[in-house]
Amino acid sequence: MSWVNPHAIIAGYLLYTTKKYGWYSEQAARQYGVHIYLTPHGEEVAVSFVERGIPNTGWEDLRLVGEVTTWVRNVGRRNQ
Repeated sequence: MSWVNPHAIIAGYLLYTTKKYGWYSEQAARQYGVHIYLTPHGEEVAVSFVERGIPNTGWEDLRLVGEVTTWVRNVGRRNQ
């Protein structure tokens, strides 16, 4: 049985979806602030970026928050 990279599967899925996904980076939050979005379950989450795929940002601490649906508000920059 051959080994399959789970990140490649996720990357491939995100590349061809119409859903929006929130991504978070503490470095980006300090510089630009964050956005509050709703998840499909109605929970508020803080994100730095919303993309339909994997963003090419260069932020080393970027992590996937999950699927988001509706923008709620912007929040100022995070304290350093």
